[in-house]
Amino acid sequence: MAGVLAALIAAGANAAATDDARRRGQATHLAEAPTLDGNVAGDTAWEDIQPFTEFTQMRPDAGAPASERTEVFFGLTDDALHVGVICHETDPANIIASNDPFLSDSFIMVLDAFGTGRAGMLFGTNPVGVEYDGQVTREFPDWNWSTLWEVRTRRHDGGWSAEFEIPFQSLRYGAGDEQTWRVNFAREIRRNNETSTWSPVPRQFSVFRLALAGRIDGVRVPPGAASARVSGATTTSALI
Repeated sequence: MAGVLAALIAAGANAAATDDARRRGQATHLAEAPTLDGNVAGDTAWEDIQPFTEFTQMRPDAGAPASERTEVFFGLTDDALHVGVICHETDPANIIASNDPFLSDSFIMVLDAFGTGRAGMLFGTNPVGVEYDGQVTREFPDWNWSTLWEVRTRRHDGGWSAEFEIPFQSLRYGAGDEQTWRVNFAREIRRNNETSTWSPVPRQFSVFRLALAGRIDGVRVPPGAASARVSGATTTSALI
């Protein structure tokens, strides 16, 4: 009995430690919608937002700080979710860009708006502005699912950046005017075979393990979300 009790205590401590490792942030309601052109640093809509940073490598050096800085700005208007991303590069000439996002540098975010840790949506892009999205169920992406949204990217002397605009009508979420969502962000730096995430993910898993996602509080949403679906064009089995 003592051994069973000790095991239960240890399991509880490990679960608490794992939960403590999850990142937590705050959504910001924007006074104005950003101009959708990929110019995050030059857009006044983002200037008062504290970005999410300090990404952690999932591979190749699991647990180490990411080799390049990534900043993610998470904002809301009455109609849409807006996400600005700056992918800093010490040598922008090393950026690998392709019309195939699975062969280039890229950025992806996963949203679990119901907070169950079991299902969610993903949205991604790369330096040339390729859009891809999907649905995540039990840690596997379904690339045949798609919804309506836009992204614009821009390359610059400090790296590359992206701005996402996702209408709330294209998202699915639960009841309540103000919510907490499970969210994670991942960046792929192809030349290093490096994947880093905002909320740490052990290398044996992927960013699609929603139970390991961070939490973003203060997500103010309109009532009555309706999911808009269209047929997806991207079909492949793995990314990040």
